Amino acid sequence: MNVKLAQVEDVDVVVDLVLGFMDFLDWTAPAKDALKKGTLRLFACDESDFFLLYNDTGIAIGYVLQHYRYSQWSDAVDARLQALFVRPEMRQKGAGKMLVTFALEHAKSRGCKAMSLDSNENNIASAKIYASLGFVTTSKKWNGGTQILYKKPLI
Repeated sequence: MNVKLAQVEDVDVVVDLVLGFMDFLDWTAPAKDALKKGTLRLFACDESDFFLLYNDTGIAIGYVLQHYRYSQWSDAVDARLQALFVRPEMRQKGAGKMLVTFALEHAKSRGCKAMSLDSNENNIASAKIYASLGFVTTSKKWNGGTQILYKKPLI
């Protein structure tokens, strides 16, 4: 398996993987054309990267979408892992860890001081990957309290 930084010419590969992720989550995906348009928008900006994981026969089996933003708190750019997806038949084989490790290294190469992400507590496989790579869910400031993501739909 190998991971690469996706380029705009990989847009159809990325869209197919995103559709696979949305199907896995039982989410209603936007129309494929709209999803492709949004993906091209992300490729056009310098604040997002896609990483693609290929199996040994050259088939794309997973991806990460990572965003970057300036943090006033650290006076540096931070990375946010927005999405991690590996096709179900390739899970439990190190693919997810390979993608996240690549994302971490790429964030460091861009000068990022930290990386954040969110995941569901019932996603045990992903939690194991994140913990093995040093991600934490607790805060020293709040006596070891668990960090919580709050989210509110606006439409």
